[in-house]
Amino acid sequence: PYTLRYITARRLARDRFFKDARGLFPEDLVPVFDLYVKNYRIFRDPSNPEPERAEAGWLAAQIHRFYGMELFGTELGPDHTCYQGDFGGWSDLMEFRLRIDQPDRIMAATRHYRNPKNDDANRESWRWTREEAKPPPEVIPAPTPGEIWRHRNYAKLPNVYRWHYRHVAADLAWEASLLMPGESEKTAQVLNIAGSWIKANHPPQADVFYKSMVRRNRSTATARHADDSRWFVAHDWWSTFNPWKDLWLPKPDRDFQSPPRKEDATP
Repeated sequence: PYTLRYITARRLARDRFFKDARGLFPEDLVPVFDLYVKNYRIFRDPSNPEPERAEAGWLAAQIHRFYGMELFGTELGPDHTCYQGDFGGWSDLMEFRLRIDQPDRIMAATRHYRNPKNDDANRESWRWTREEAKPPPEVIPAPTPGEIWRHRNYAKLPNVYRWHYRHVAADLAWEASLLMPGESEKTAQVLNIAGSWIKANHPPQADVFYKSMVRRNRSTATARHADDSRWFVAHDWWSTFNPWKDLWLPKPDRDFQSPPRKEDATP
């Protein structure tokens, strides 16, 4: 029951059904989730002053990035929360149940990570992969037409990149930065930090943040340093960001999968 509640909570949170999601989250995540929702709503309310919206949006973006796996991660692909963010097996259970042939995908991944010095072994691996990859056993039911329709219309993410919540967080930070003044050290730092969240795996998208940081805030120290190095500059955001200090609560010592609620614990 606990696992299903937690999976449902993250799904509802991704779709912005915050009230419904709140009651299903593990107790230790509720305070930071409430802080996220509060600031997200302030950010999205156009009647609030722009500086207040900018600050709220930036805090929401940081929480979305820092606790993205715990609050918004998909159980299977692209986030693989069930594997603590590591590469898992099937990315889409619906494809598995639809009996979609997967060997070519597996072989493509094998080729991508192949060792060019060991091509003979790799060719043997590709042959074995195709022979061993089999459709799911008949005991696993195929999806009904209704399930297929819901999957096509409601199971879509804002993007399908691995760790998709990083990109959602970066998008929030980008929108918040548009409400911030130019030639500001704070604005430059926001763009520098948010761009660094996606720079490793998606440099073209991160480059938009880099160029905005330099062009809008050229007189600031962060932008000048970035301009000199032609990329983002080092920062200590990971070690300094702690939303729990604003809640007057100790930061929980937890893994990606939180301990179950008391009412869900089995005797």
